[in-house]
Amino acid sequence: MKPSILILATSLILTVACNFKSETQISTIENYKITDTMTIDLWSGNRTTSRQTYERDVLFAILTATREEFGIWKIVETTKDYTEIEESNIFDEFKHDLTVTVAGNVKFENREKIVIHKPIMKGLLGFRVLIINEEDQTTFSEASNARNLKNLRHGIPLTWADAELFRSNGFSVVEEGDFDGLFDDLKSRKFDYTAFGANEVNDVFQERAAKTSGLKIEDNIIIYYPFPLLFYINPNNKLLAERVKRGLEIISENGTLNLIFEKHYSEILSSINFTSRVVFELENPKLPTELKDFKSDLLPLYNGH
Repeated sequence: MKPSILILATSLILTVACNFKSETQISTIENYKITDTMTIDLWSGNRTTSRQTYERDVLFAILTATREEFGIWKIVETTKDYTEIEESNIFDEFKHDLTVTVAGNVKFENREKIVIHKPIMKGLLGFRVLIINEEDQTTFSEASNARNLKNLRHGIPLTWADAELFRSNGFSVVEEGDFDGLFDDLKSRKFDYTAFGANEVNDVFQERAAKTSGLKIEDNIIIYYPFPLLFYINPNNKLLAERVKRGLEIISENGTLNLIFEKHYSEILSSINFTSRVVFELENPKLPTELKDFKSDLLPLYNGH
């Protein structure tokens, strides 16, 4: 049985249980009654714990904001990691109802889906903080422009969505291995650095990189590119898509989404000196038409380049 977390939401209670999956699927407005419980199968594998928690909190807020119109709900959350092929089949093969992933994710390029084109994390995932070998800090401190970084090798596990993005911007990319072996490969100098979203770099370092001696979070640089996180929804579940769209509009307008962001990330951004770093800005050729002009709201915070 795939690992799952069941969260039952009523007006007053959140009940968490494990290893249960309802067969109920509500997919159209026509067969839906307000007294029904909307069962939502969320896939949240292939990401850090901090991202899972944030995305879950946003979804909870969306569902709570729409309870009066759409009724009570429960979430079946699957956290199992999938291969690239499995991930591309989360809707048609595994029958999940929704996930959160980056805009223009190539794994879903030729798959039917409903995409809610409203970013949920202010583009923070696109602010990439580097993890390096400790003795290389001087090299990175002296990198005055993106050209310097392009001469250094960026290590990215196989199938990760940003590998092609870096290549299209002229960076040297070593795309091989997996997340588990990434930091041993960095230590053995198969490449010069790796990079993670500012929202997750501390957790990644503490949970994984710190187990390999001699590594550190780089002090000076952030690489930015537009990389918004969006809800992707099973094309057979139009009612859920409508609920997520409406709920996201509500929590954006009433300030709830911003409060969730501040709760999760204000301390993290302070701890990595977010606003004092030099910023190198890249292009994202995979952005969909609906978001071609997207820029993170956080960019004006910088005094960088």
